[in-house]
Amino acid sequence: MSKILSDSGTWALYGNPNSQILVSGHSHAASVLDATLRYDLEGTNPASLGICYTSDLSKGAPGGGIYWGDKTYWQFVSEVSKGKDLVIVWNGNQHVANFLFQTIPPFTFIGAQDENVEKEYLPIPRTMIKVFFEPFLEELFEIVPLMPNTASITLMNGPAPKPLIYVKTRLKDEPFFTDIAKSLEVDIDSLEVTSDLIRLELWKLMSEMLESTAKQLGTRFLSAPEAAVDASGMLLEKYWNPDVSHANAEYGTLLIEKIVQAQEVKQP
Repeated sequence: MSKILSDSGTWALYGNPNSQILVSGHSHAASVLDATLRYDLEGTNPASLGICYTSDLSKGAPGGGIYWGDKTYWQFVSEVSKGKDLVIVWNGNQHVANFLFQTIPPFTFIGAQDENVEKEYLPIPRTMIKVFFEPFLEELFEIVPLMPNTASITLMNGPAPKPLIYVKTRLKDEPFFTDIAKSLEVDIDSLEVTSDLIRLELWKLMSEMLESTAKQLGTRFLSAPEAAVDASGMLLEKYWNPDVSHANAEYGTLLIEKIVQAQEVKQP
């Protein structure tokens, strides 16, 4: 496996170190890494991208778990991104981590009501949801200025949500969610999962907010591939990673194609 380590050994540059395009970010960047390691393990393919991630892949993603708050990752990205077109795959799990389980009384927000359901919901204003999401974007106003020598910076959101019928099958396998059930002293099967419509609208709202942040920062924005979703807007099964929210190497291949196409369009 080809990788160049940071001075601390915590972070690594995978893939093609000479690529003009460098991908970085949180856990959803792993789909690009998975695709690259599957098809170009040694990083010798000139068409491969460079990817900044954790050096020990068993310990999770930058910005999560034991790496929460560790800003040395972005310092490493700044060092290796000079003169390159940098893509930052930013967060993208808030619709799951914060809104997977329904409340009592159950909530919805304007624009996400399912007219076919007779159940009464407590409507939450979209502005209130936006206020909740805003802190997850604030760090970008610290990170982007750390990259003054890149050729360009593009912010990219995570994949669309997976359908409820699949999410329910994965809950017991994920400590994050089983710990929530334990803290509430209930069986996880007794917790109601929010509808596909609500999670989809939350994901769309996050994407809109990330695009708005990109404009404020003077960077570009690249949305998730439209080819990856079904007619309802949910992530297609062939792109599911075996967990609640992440996508697989096939999805990573789609991301690579979209990123490369976007950079080609950018060229004069």
